Amino acid sequence: MMVIEVNQPEQLMPIEKADGSNDGANLYNYEFIIPEQKSDSLYNYMLEDLNRYSGYTIILEKRPVKCFVLVRTTTKDKLATKGGEKRSTFPRTPSILRNVPLKNMVNMLNGEINIKELFIDETGYTGNVDLEVSGVKNIVTLKKELQKYDLDLIPEERQVLMMIIKDQRN
Repeated sequence: MMVIEVNQPEQLMPIEKADGSNDGANLYNYEFIIPEQKSDSLYNYMLEDLNRYSGYTIILEKRPVKCFVLVRTTTKDKLATKGGEKRSTFPRTPSILRNVPLKNMVNMLNGEINIKELFIDETGYTGNVDLEVSGVKNIVTLKKELQKYDLDLIPEERQVLMMIIKDQRN
């Protein structure tokens, strides 16, 4: 997740046209190539470059965040896949996961729907799943439909690693 704490945040946002597209203003591209043996330092190097050249100070820090935590309510396995071709249609209607990890659903909930809270998977479930809900309209409906798989979404606060963007101080 990202938090923008700058005086002119609009300079970091794409400018959207009436048709939903953007003209490329305020969009940035960054390409960074390093030797494979230094790949474990990639993010540190990128952060240093952004701080050096962007005009902003970017830090990573844990902050408390209100979120929905996905949990299992029983130990009975109602999620295990029956196999077959992989499929993920979240958040369309119906929303289907077939033979894919549960994290696919959580990733889509975090990026593709109008619910602004963060979703965190604390089920501990590592296998591929089969799951279907009528669609992702709101939390109440989603919670109700996830109950048939012995899953629940609990509103909680968690410490989450955030990328914080601030104005650079000279």
